[in-house]
Amino acid sequence: MRNIPATPHDAMTQPILDYASRELLPKMRAVASEADIAFEMGLDLPAFGIEADAPVVRWAMELAQTSRLGTGAVSFATEAPVFQRAGIPTVVMGPGSIDQAHKPDEFITLDQVAACEQFFGRLIESRPPGTSHGEQDPGLEVVRAACPHDCPDTCAMLVTVRRDNGKRVAIKVAGDPSHPTTAGTLCTKVSRYLERTYHPDRLLHPLKRVGRKGEGRFERVSWDQALDDIAARLKTVAAVDSQRIVPYSYAGTMGMVQGERWRAVSSTGSARASSIARSAPPLAVRH
Repeated sequence: MRNIPATPHDAMTQPILDYASRELLPKMRAVASEADIAFEMGLDLPAFGIEADAPVVRWAMELAQTSRLGTGAVSFATEAPVFQRAGIPTVVMGPGSIDQAHKPDEFITLDQVAACEQFFGRLIESRPPGTSHGEQDPGLEVVRAACPHDCPDTCAMLVTVRRDNGKRVAIKVAGDPSHPTTAGTLCTKVSRYLERTYHPDRLLHPLKRVGRKGEGRFERVSWDQALDDIAARLKTVAAVDSQRIVPYSYAGTMGMVQGERWRAVSSTGSARASSIARSAPPLAVRH
């Protein structure tokens, strides 16, 4: 038998004991005087329950980047009430849906596994409720930001940064639970922003190919040299036929640089209408 917190364990077992003693045992002893009924408690696992607004629940929702974390009673036992009885704030959660679990063909999809991995990554970098980032590390601060992508959601973000040799380095990117549109959820691209930003193979400077294509030979050049070389080549092509210049881009980060780039390319008379892999018109957004 599995009870819920609102129903004490004794309230479920005592009527059974009373029925056995009052109804069954007399009938059994009428047949065999030595008959008896004995009950033995094999396992006493307390019921688990938690308020929907408990700090540990809010923390789990923040880490999961969702406002739709289900809270309720299910007929499955876990070790959670043991920790809860010991005074440890506890929440039960996992990837996927309970509708997929405890069935002959239960499954977890790959995107659910990926979301679970991201959850644990944020868990490692975060602090439990009731502890202060400032008390743990005075060099940490949370900066409010907005996603630079061109989606209409304009997702609000909370970026945790620390001081490193005089510079602010982001160590955590999370959605803002107070954002009415997304309720703290970030898409897969933006939730992994730090991995791309600080990846050791990320290009930080212009590189010019000095060998044949495919040889992988490049040398670092200045931004001025790179822009001058690009401008010279575009002018040479445009002098022959500007329609040979076909802008190739995707939406990505739509800031002022992105907007000015399209304005510069358009000035050459290029085949702007034939742009490939573009999902939205260029916008110059100051941020």
